[in-house]
Amino acid sequence: MSPKFRQLILLCAAALMAVSAVGCGKKDKKTNPIPDLAQEEADDMIQQVAMMIASDYGGWLVDLHTTRSFMPAGGPPANEIASLSQRVLMMPASSRGGGFRANTHDTSVTVVDMNYTFNYFYTDTLGDSLDTYTPAVVQVDGISTATGNITKTGFTAFFSHKGDPFSATGFEAGSDTINFTGVGDDSVFTTFTPAFRTGTRYFATVSFVDYDVYLLRAPGANPFPLSGTANMFLFADVLRTANASDISSTLESTITYYFDGTQTPLVGVTNEPDNPTPKFRYHADLRTGAITRVP
Repeated sequence: MSPKFRQLILLCAAALMAVSAVGCGKKDKKTNPIPDLAQEEADDMIQQVAMMIASDYGGWLVDLHTTRSFMPAGGPPANEIASLSQRVLMMPASSRGGGFRANTHDTSVTVVDMNYTFNYFYTDTLGDSLDTYTPAVVQVDGISTATGNITKTGFTAFFSHKGDPFSATGFEAGSDTINFTGVGDDSVFTTFTPAFRTGTRYFATVSFVDYDVYLLRAPGANPFPLSGTANMFLFADVLRTANASDISSTLESTITYYFDGTQTPLVGVTNEPDNPTPKFRYHADLRTGAITRVP
């Protein structure tokens, strides 16, 4: 999946959110600019994102881990690989229901209380599109859907995830690394205790994800992404109570994971369109979702 294609999907999603936020008010009503995030607001945003990713609780890293584990080891010899231009181009995703169509799921997994299903589509060395995996496959495309509950001490949420679409390359013989690219549409309705203060927070949050990361083919060598980034564009309704309609304010931000092969990569939080430098920085545990501030 090309970076331009992923960016187009995310821009369309963000535009739809912006239109929804404007609503049906008077035409001459001015839209307020995005407010700056305070430290505690950034804490709340990253705490939610960290749990939406955390693999031990069914976060969307399950997409990558399951796909890597589901594909047989091996692949075609490197000298038999078709050029990228020969490969079948992936169909664009539809706004609902996925860009690919299949009657059955290839695989499903349950992680704690999160239930995932996957459909996969394959491209071989000749550029042919296949419905099943063969030793000649060099690229895997797919979609995933997941719903369920994230439950951890001090954090409970209903989580809905859709990975649509994602791609993985690097299955040929001699390759020890898989490159995953994809987009996702996530949402949580959550109640939690803030990580760095007391009290209770209530949120209804939507996250659009865009990632380009590298993982070792053999999960036992290192289960975490070696390099790459994941960008999460967040729109969060801050709630007064555990009632989705009881909204007190709305927060927006971009959260970026900078993967480095460790379990606790650096994460940056920004919400200034003209300034890409993160305003706040954290380390986030890819398994547990625990976060720490970075000065």
